[in-house]
Amino acid sequence: MSVRGRPNNFTLRQLDIFVSAAQCGSFALTADRFGISQPAVSDHIRTLEKHLGQHLFDRRRGTTAVLTRAGEELLARATGLLSASESLRQETPPHLAEGRSIVRLAVTPRVRDTYVKPMLARIFRDLPNLDVQICPPVPIAACATALEAGELDLVVTACARPPSNLPNLHILRSMPLALIAAPAVAAGIAAGEPGLDDMPILMPSYAQTAGAWLDAQLARAGRHQRRPIRFVEFSDVIQTLVEDGLALAILLEEEVGPDIARGRFMRLGTRLEPMLRIIVRSPHAPRAAQALERMLIHAMGERHPEH
Repeated sequence: MSVRGRPNNFTLRQLDIFVSAAQCGSFALTADRFGISQPAVSDHIRTLEKHLGQHLFDRRRGTTAVLTRAGEELLARATGLLSASESLRQETPPHLAEGRSIVRLAVTPRVRDTYVKPMLARIFRDLPNLDVQICPPVPIAACATALEAGELDLVVTACARPPSNLPNLHILRSMPLALIAAPAVAAGIAAGEPGLDDMPILMPSYAQTAGAWLDAQLARAGRHQRRPIRFVEFSDVIQTLVEDGLALAILLEEEVGPDIARGRFMRLGTRLEPMLRIIVRSPHAPRAAQALERMLIHAMGERHPEH
């Protein structure tokens, strides 16, 4: 790609801002993360677009900015470049700078199985002095306290909007949600059968602090639930209850998309704002935690894995 005649070279900061905006789907949240104004985020991205000679986002008033094809291609390259740049900044590799370290990582079972388990061989090879202790997920409201107290070193979770007191916050990307039902229940709701439209709605426990936010979204979409959203620890149990016709559920698209495609569940028409997948690091975490954090950012900042 030729850049002759273009006066401004792009910077790593502009790439970092672009990657954040692309992954979380929000210029406003990116501005919060970098401590700058939203117009400043737009200026950085426009400068990057001028240098590349291509539009990176499709911007339409009143809607979320969506990556163009050129933006998708740049995101894949920029994530690796930023990861390499961060590694170069480290004077000494973490596993050489200190002795054996234990990093306590709190994740949901799905993140553990989908992302962490496939990384364990690489961690064993590249970080021989690092032991990873997998911990149960914690509610978003308890994250800051657990990290500040040194009870956890890294937390990966999903939330509606990250609390302002989270240390070393990195927004990985937005996570679309789906309101689902069993096919027979969805057909009954569409036909206006009494009672079905007011079935209980279930969500995983990690989203418990987002209950009021989701209630407001459902109300805006015209769904006024007489029952509060209920939270269940295990996603597979939620899916079984939905399949048996006992409840509706709000789950991440990446989790139920394949089952929707196979006809196990039906997506109801209610449009919900996405949640954000985030990773946060304790200020007291061992230095080796930063290497693991970079691996997780690289793995989970990419597009959804194939199922």
